[in-house]
Amino acid sequence: MRNPIVIAIVLAAILAALGISWGMHRARQQRDPFENMKAGVTQTSGPLAVSAARAGCPISLPESATNIEYAVWSLWQASQTFVRFEAPASDCLQHARTILQPHAQRAGRSIASTNIVGAVVPPVVLSPKDLSIPWFDLPRFSAGVVFGVSGGQGPAVWVDTNRGCFYYAWNK
Repeated sequence: MRNPIVIAIVLAAILAALGISWGMHRARQQRDPFENMKAGVTQTSGPLAVSAARAGCPISLPESATNIEYAVWSLWQASQTFVRFEAPASDCLQHARTILQPHAQRAGRSIASTNIVGAVVPPVVLSPKDLSIPWFDLPRFSAGVVFGVSGGQGPAVWVDTNRGCFYYAWNK
């Protein structure tokens, strides 16, 4: 007589444990605060002319800019911005200073620049599943100048003076 009672008690305990485990799993699924958070992404689908890009581009553009591409990813308080365009090297160099000046002023810093030669390692994309930027081709960089706000506060700009390419990246 004891055996069937013990077996029934053990089976009841196992079923109760499974029920509690399943209930906790369901409760966690329903209370996950990040489950429905989706990143905001604005991204070009191909190169744009300056007139078409101005409406959505996150930075100002010089009149001479062509083949403009940009992408902005944001999730809660984090964001990344990438912009690339082609223009005469002198316009790209001037525009780098124009773009960085407000950041430098807010930080009470100056704009720093360094001449570089050779490929540049691109910034890490925080969410590659949401953001595709094959056009941000810094590994093709040949020679030029990298700009930033001294102390590393604010965006970075690379200007490939051989190819007339302007690259802008900012992680906030």
